[in-house]
Amino acid sequence: MDLINYDFESALESGFVKLFEGSTVDLRIADDIDEGKIPDECVMLELDVGGAVGDQHQNVSGNYNQYSGTLQLTVRTPRVSGDQVAVTAGFKSRHTELVARSRKLLEEIDSADLTANWLGDAYLVSGAGVANLNGTYNRNGTEGGKNRYTFFDVDGVTIIGEIVAVSSSTWALNNENGSRKYAKIGESASTLTPPSSGWVIALGGTAPAPTLSVLQNPISPTRIIPTNTERENDERHRTTTLSYNIQFTIT
Repeated sequence: MDLINYDFESALESGFVKLFEGSTVDLRIADDIDEGKIPDECVMLELDVGGAVGDQHQNVSGNYNQYSGTLQLTVRTPRVSGDQVAVTAGFKSRHTELVARSRKLLEEIDSADLTANWLGDAYLVSGAGVANLNGTYNRNGTEGGKNRYTFFDVDGVTIIGEIVAVSSSTWALNNENGSRKYAKIGESASTLTPPSSGWVIALGGTAPAPTLSVLQNPISPTRIIPTNTERENDERHRTTTLSYNIQFTIT
């Protein structure tokens, strides 16, 4: 695993977004929201990856594999009474509901959640006619609102290829110059990750088209420890910030 170039925060954030999907909580990543465009009702997650926890824990590659950091979840809702009605019966207000559901999702993560939500943060590209594009592509931030995956050379710096979203429904597999060699058209606009099959040869590409295989995510949280809760109200909004220490492991 390339620890120098690996995007720890994006990998962890991607799992938390999946964790919140299907709930009544629409989780946003703080870094992805433009300043001044925060919705009136919003649940934002912000991660700060720290460093290795001691030097006694190492994986088979000899890398330290136990890390810690901090996590903040901010729940903001409007104070207008009509917007404060809970979606689910039994909650006093929408704000109370969002805080309770967010807290439950974060503090009751089990092994099944880890398997379901922190899987598939890297892809193995194989069978491409452009042979040097075959290899392992790791998550490397976002582009076009979707996950971006990069294949680095052995120096860990030089880019060999990238898998990127070029529109809401089209993915591209590009070479080191950003030239498109293969594409997948017609994907769901809501899908954040590239498809495994159905790729076609783009202009400048070489047959055959590749297939993509999902690889096990090399990073996942192991402990999420509550540290603080802060509440702040102003004329327009109610805000609750949940703070946690997070510990995670890499393989």
